[in-house]
Amino acid sequence: MPEIAQLLQTINRWFGHTTDCLASPVSAPTCHAFWELVIYGSAGVGLALLLWAAWKLIDYLAQIFAARRAQWEHERVADKATMRQYVWDDDKYTTDEVTDPKLAEKIRKELELRRLHNMESGSRSSGPVTSRRS
Repeated sequence: MPEIAQLLQTINRWFGHTTDCLASPVSAPTCHAFWELVIYGSAGVGLALLLWAAWKLIDYLAQIFAARRAQWEHERVADKATMRQYVWDDDKYTTDEVTDPKLAEKIRKELELRRLHNMESGSRSSGPVTSRRS
């Protein structure tokens, strides 16, 4: 275990040197290396934080610009007057009568199957039902 003892002794010396340098004035000649290390380490951490913040800001601005560009493209391609032409008009398609008798009979059978299935299951919802077609 001499390696662990040496490591603990080295850490104890570093701790002692750090406390001595913190207690003495900054201009003490024995602490120049310590204060250089503190300054360079602080500058490195500060620079890393600054670069991270700049990266996040640039990423955020790029997302904002992409969203605006998509909105501008949407407004250019699909203006309100054009989009009103392609809106689903429910009344237009549900008020027409079915003219084909075979199609009307098929619809009636499907509706009857759904009604029977809903009565059997005790459910009043009109969810998707698979019909038995032969």
